[in-house]
Amino acid sequence: MTDMSQISSPKEAIIDILHVANWLQGRIAEILTPHNVSLQQVKVLAIISQQKDQSATVGTIRERMQDPMSNVSRLLNKLVEKGLVSKEHGTEDQRVVRIHLLPAGVEVMTKSRQAIDDGLDALCHLNSDELNSLSALLSKIKE
Repeated sequence: MTDMSQISSPKEAIIDILHVANWLQGRIAEILTPHNVSLQQVKVLAIISQQKDQSATVGTIRERMQDPMSNVSRLLNKLVEKGLVSKEHGTEDQRVVRIHLLPAGVEVMTKSRQAIDDGLDALCHLNSDELNSLSALLSKIKE
């Protein structure tokens, strides 16, 4: 990564942000390894858990993932294989598939999210003011 005092262009700053994002994704992957799930799978479990009756359609999950690169069908198949969710085809329209969060999925999601929270707290060496400044700057980039 570039020394922050030497950044001379927006391109260098963006590259630094991408390096940090990749580094964080790697650390999160390490944190989740004992739970046998990926961050994308935890996101899917969380999306389903936030829905009424802890079930959602594939379309709802795809929309809420906010990641055009995610392969929701593959993620759901993996979660079904692991016994964390179940699939139910609609009785009126077989194209509609509802995904139901199973008790094992709730447990894995809860433990994984706690592990992520604990791990990120340990990784982040910024104080409250620095975190607020960082958040404001990242928001400004998205404007």
